[in-house]
Amino acid sequence: MSHRRRCLCYMVLMLVTLTSLGRLSLAATAGAPENISNSPQHSEAPQAAAAGSTLHVVWGERETATIATSQKANGGTWPAATLLNTGTKTAQQWTDTVVTSDGTSHIVYAVGDAIYHRSKPKDVTSWSEAHLIASDSFPNPTRMAAAPDGTLWVVWRDGNGTAIRYRRSTNAGISWSGGDVFAEAGNMFAPDIAVGSDNIPHIVWYLRSGTENRNSARYADWTGASWNVGSIGGPGGYVADPVITVDSKNAQHVAYRRQNGSNWTIQHITRVPGQSWANQTDVRTMSGDAAYAPGLAVDRQGGVHMTWSELNAGGGRDVWYSLKQAGQSFATPANVSENSGGWNSRSTVVVTDDASGTAAHIFYQRGLRGQDVDEIYYRRFVNAAPVPPLTGSLTINGGATVTNNRQVNVSISNTSATGVPTSYSLADGRDPGTPNVPFSNPTTSTSFTLDVADGLCRVHTVYAKLGNTTSQSAAFAGTIMYDASAEAGVEVRNPNLPSNSTNNDYLATAVPSGDTAFTRRPDFNTSIWNGPNECSGLTRYALVRHGKALTAGDWRAVPAEGFVSAFTRFTPDLPSNNGQGAYQFDVYVEDKLGNTSPAPYVVTIMYDVTGPTLLGANGPLPTTHSPKGGVAYLNTSTLTADDNMYVDPLSGRKHWGFWVVVKKDSAGAPTETDWNVYGSVQAGKPNSTHRWNMADGLIGGIQGFTPGAHTVYIRYLDGAGNWSNTVASQSIPVQQLEFFNHLPFVSR
Repeated sequence: MSHRRRCLCYMVLMLVTLTSLGRLSLAATAGAPENISNSPQHSEAPQAAAAGSTLHVVWGERETATIATSQKANGGTWPAATLLNTGTKTAQQWTDTVVTSDGTSHIVYAVGDAIYHRSKPKDVTSWSEAHLIASDSFPNPTRMAAAPDGTLWVVWRDGNGTAIRYRRSTNAGISWSGGDVFAEAGNMFAPDIAVGSDNIPHIVWYLRSGTENRNSARYADWTGASWNVGSIGGPGGYVADPVITVDSKNAQHVAYRRQNGSNWTIQHITRVPGQSWANQTDVRTMSGDAAYAPGLAVDRQGGVHMTWSELNAGGGRDVWYSLKQAGQSFATPANVSENSGGWNSRSTVVVTDDASGTAAHIFYQRGLRGQDVDEIYYRRFVNAAPVPPLTGSLTINGGATVTNNRQVNVSISNTSATGVPTSYSLADGRDPGTPNVPFSNPTTSTSFTLDVADGLCRVHTVYAKLGNTTSQSAAFAGTIMYDASAEAGVEVRNPNLPSNSTNNDYLATAVPSGDTAFTRRPDFNTSIWNGPNECSGLTRYALVRHGKALTAGDWRAVPAEGFVSAFTRFTPDLPSNNGQGAYQFDVYVEDKLGNTSPAPYVVTIMYDVTGPTLLGANGPLPTTHSPKGGVAYLNTSTLTADDNMYVDPLSGRKHWGFWVVVKKDSAGAPTETDWNVYGSVQAGKPNSTHRWNMADGLIGGIQGFTPGAHTVYIRYLDGAGNWSNTVASQSIPVQQLEFFNHLPFVSR
């Protein structure tokens, strides 16, 4: 794979950083360098892709402004290149290539102020016509990546580096859409893109201006609709030329060159999904400028392959290669070009895997210093097939999913294809470190204590590693939920809930009738649900009068849906005030593990059967109205309420809300049935001059309306929904209903 990462099937994520086994020599068989361009022109900027055992490479031919392409099977012979007469200024407008899962090769390239795409299906020799991707001011360079779902992604910078832009195609490159990834000052340069097995693209670039560079590269993650942008890189100097790949577990790998005084360092850094960038590693530190972007690829064994260019003793440059096997540090690098008098500059690397091992395919630009006669060279490094790593599995309490005991039994099994582990390590919620406890192959069981210091009911992930004298496994894990207590949310509420779904022939929204802490009936609604620290789920509950001893007969089952909404009756037996006052109850709960609440939840309901007294009305309320009488304006400024129990906690008023009906004068005063069927209930206090829509609370509904004199009747309600004496407006001549104000309807 090149640093565009074409073939995700070859990549594997090293989930846990392993203890370094030391810096090893590169154990690889190197093929001879091959000139694959063989051109009298200046050949430059190779990019490559691998699909199965097939290699595909593109580069630019400067003098003829053409794009060269070539492909072969791993181990085969490179044919003469196919030249595409594009008109590309290849000194700056570098091309790129990917191969999609169906074997189709795709290239992207720029011509002047336009970007184009072409494709070539597997086993077809000719390239498609050019498809316009976008127009921009001298885009350079262009980079491409392919997602497993077939989506093609392209990124570039404009000629002045004012923005990084992207396009994507979901129909094999025929049409494209997109916009800006990001725009910032500092000359944005060298974008690169890779896509994971989750079909999410990731982009990197850097800022050429020293001030804006901030000693870090930039990255952007696709959210599905836009890009999240951040910075990469730990402490150090100026960062340049980042490249990116994504492995099969969607971990991102980025490499770049970093300045350190007169020296430069090639660095590698990773990011596991959902975590921060970490494990920044110095791969190579050199005297003088690294000058060119590194190459980067990941193989299916978790090995990281890198190439770069550095100055040599002969006054030229050489391309170097190193491999980091899973669980090891980067090996001592090998000189790829071995050309001390030459100028070996840009490089890229892709990998193929087969039974004989992993092959790193390195393409690099080779020339003479000061002469534009470069060629594209290819060299293969075959690393022997690695010994399969140690692997293991872990179960807790025989596969149980939940426990209320912090002491659990952990069973660790060796699942390695070969190799015998001799030690293991365990930890709750973190890397278990180097294996150091004796392991009895193939399975060892041990008692283990969960870390429950946070006191939370939650899932615990127990990690383990296996090891022997030569290697150790990646971390593997098992999970179990720890729930050591029963916790619930409990509430008792006013039972006076809405019973009518309509008001005056149109739908209205229901609101509570009265304060939730009061009731005027000897019953209330009880709600019980899983508390925030209840994991296993509640199974039983009991509700008794406060202070009463709990008996087995008091327990009730929690319904299958996992919560309780019960209608609870009680006897109002307080010795004074007609039984009115505060009634307390104790609620106990038990969960699926048999945990019970250590103490009852004590809840209170206020029992009140006395309505408030409405004061300040010495006759009909002063009233005005609209010309046709459809809206009345009632002067309620003199009205106050007095109640035996209820006081609003915020305003201090002694009523909760008010209740209104409107009735035609010729039909007489409203009956209790009129109030219950048509009355409109609202929380709060009427305005001093209260505007009332005569359609609201109209007895008989709007369909039964006939013109004539009507009166508005008002009662105040306390927290339990008890009503006061009634006051009335002055008579209002209503010719027609003028508009409808859809107010909430509440059944008292």
